[in-house]
Amino acid sequence: MICTQEVSRSELHEGIHQRSYKGEPHAGHTARHVPHARNYHDGFKRYGNSQKQMYEAIIGATKHVIKDIHPDVIVPSGTAVQNARTSSIGDNMNRDGYHLNYLYGRYTAACTWFQAIFKRNVVGNSYAPEGVTAEQKAIAQKAASAAVKHKFKVTQIK
Repeated sequence: MICTQEVSRSELHEGIHQRSYKGEPHAGHTARHVPHARNYHDGFKRYGNSQKQMYEAIIGATKHVIKDIHPDVIVPSGTAVQNARTSSIGDNMNRDGYHLNYLYGRYTAACTWFQAIFKRNVVGNSYAPEGVTAEQKAIAQKAASAAVKHKFKVTQIK
């Protein structure tokens, strides 16, 4: 599978170094989520309409970016979403087959950002948006925490 970011990786690396404070880059990278399995978007077809294939391609591209730019933080929101899909939520993380669900989908991504940036375990955090159930909150937090600990591996969430 061809990495769609391949062409711009060197430009990204150069841009970060040019704009960094005193030549010390402070960069982050987020590995995006995979759409719903029944997504019929043209881009998804390039991966045989397979979440697994697309996830592996995203992880491969992420590893290339990490090797090239050595980011200070990696936010594995895509892995967190895949983790949550192993739970009772199933493949319902998207509201339209592509974009994350407004409540628990986005909350899962936000939990991942929180733990990756602040280096504080999100599990047990009292905050959740209005409308997120206690079960969805627990799943989102566990999925995010597991993703930050194991960035390139999907973890079963109970």
